[in-house]
Amino acid sequence: MGVIGFRKAKCKDCYKCVRLCEVKAIRIKDEHAQFVASECVECGQCLEACPQNAITFIKDIQWIKSMVKNREKTVVSLAPAYLGVFGDADPNQMAAALHQLGFTYVHETAEAAGYVVQEYMNYCDRSDKDAVLLTSSCSAINNLIEKYHPDMLPYLLPVVTPAIAHARMLRAQYGPDVKIIYISPCVSDGGDALKDPRTKGIIDAVLDFATLREWLRNEQIKIPECPSSHMDSMDPKVMRLFAVSGGILSAIKAAKGRKYKHKRLYVSGIGPCEELFECIRNGEIKNCVIELNSCTGGCINGPMTGGKKRDRFRSKISVSQKVDEHEAPELPPLPEGVRASFIQYLDVIQSLERKGIQVKVSDLSDAMELPRPGVTRTVKEMEEKGYLQKIASEEDGRVTYITVTKKGSELSQKYDEQYFDSLLPYMEEIPDEDAECMIQTIEKFYQIMCERRKHYHER
Repeated sequence: MGVIGFRKAKCKDCYKCVRLCEVKAIRIKDEHAQFVASECVECGQCLEACPQNAITFIKDIQWIKSMVKNREKTVVSLAPAYLGVFGDADPNQMAAALHQLGFTYVHETAEAAGYVVQEYMNYCDRSDKDAVLLTSSCSAINNLIEKYHPDMLPYLLPVVTPAIAHARMLRAQYGPDVKIIYISPCVSDGGDALKDPRTKGIIDAVLDFATLREWLRNEQIKIPECPSSHMDSMDPKVMRLFAVSGGILSAIKAAKGRKYKHKRLYVSGIGPCEELFECIRNGEIKNCVIELNSCTGGCINGPMTGGKKRDRFRSKISVSQKVDEHEAPELPPLPEGVRASFIQYLDVIQSLERKGIQVKVSDLSDAMELPRPGVTRTVKEMEEKGYLQKIASEEDGRVTYITVTKKGSELSQKYDEQYFDSLLPYMEEIPDEDAECMIQTIEKFYQIMCERRKHYHER
């Protein structure tokens, strides 16, 4: 039995889940969707896709509430994505809120991530220079490899997920009788912990962020209004970045006094990961440690966050603000009146145009995964400043396209040149033959740095 449930009566035959499932683990039988548990990797994306809430996450909430009510010794392992999912949640106020619900101890899962990273680095040290190493912190990707790409198993680092590592730490610390509750936005992590014979019994129950949000609301507990309590764990600092794509690699990079012989790359999404596997088979990738995530943007964009789909860029900022990233270089300042988002918009538009796409606001919204009203406002502002212009379609006057003006192109080019000049010292070790492998990493790094410069337009 899996952790994903299905309410047949609510299914309206829209087939959205069928179209979305990249491993084809959902079938249509008797005009209703049907799961094939043996083929499901538990990425949970179908949960978000279903407009009728016919697909559900099997929850342990009643058992958890009974543990709390009976004052059993409970320990929370809180996934680091909470910093992005719960807005500007302060760790100490988050701990206070969970204590108010009745949990005995509150720890951050990220405190175990350091041990996971250390294991990764040990394997990197022992591996050949040309080796390809895949991280194993995403349970959905682990399931994907085991079920559909077993030839990738030799590349998969034999290290447990941070959730499992943390639960083992907590049980050793508090004793065998303690009840460990894992709180996260993930389906597969909790599912594997509860039913995989290799890890069964390590975690007692799983509480998803969406259910936690509802529980707090029913108890009228508002996190920003909670008096500061304390986490029962040490500050995990940079390990909190495990919640976002590239976070594992950031933690590896942050290790002092280490020289690494492998290049670094991260890939998110089931489809891109499968494309990566094909590249590995073809011998196109060598000398690389690769971070894999099933959710685009990392765990902050997990299927059980609750509410509407998260803005992963905003969530990334929420997480990054609470992480000490001394190693990150500063980007050049933006011109007066130019926001960091302008650079991102210019880059995306030009990228789409290079693919032969005549860009509309809807295309921009889809590509950036941002709400259309906000995109419309930003486009209008950029048009007023002369960086964009609108052109009516010759075929249909009702259709308007967006294109970059000469002024916008000059801004983008100038900023990119300054940006890459600032990055040059950090990239000197990358040989030309490995540059193509690192393109995606560089582009994501660009986005992250733009977000870090957000305060320029807020001054």
